[in-house]
Amino acid sequence: MAGLPPTTEYAGTSENTSAGIRQAISLLKKHQPQRVTIEATGRLELPFVAVCHKANLPIVVANPLHNRRFAQATGRAAKTDRLDAESIAHFGEALRPRPKPPKNKNAA
Repeated sequence: MAGLPPTTEYAGTSENTSAGIRQAISLLKKHQPQRVTIEATGRLELPFVAVCHKANLPIVVANPLHNRRFAQATGRAAKTDRLDAESIAHFGEALRPRPKPPKNKNAA
């Protein structure tokens, strides 16, 4: 998860639990980010995305392959949670992908 400008101010990980999500949302809401960028993780990101939508936070779910290629292109191909978070934040800041709108529950 990344979302607080500038990139180096906050790029981190949080536990994918109700408590971890609440803590991350609380931190993000204090800073009113222009976008919160996370990486798709095989649907494990969906609870966080749903809570971001409820909190009116601009959430971007980035394709992991795009993130990886961006990291390689910018010379940041190391794989640790902290470096991944920084790379995802840099991806969101540099490319400025559009936030994902909430899914319409009434759509077929």
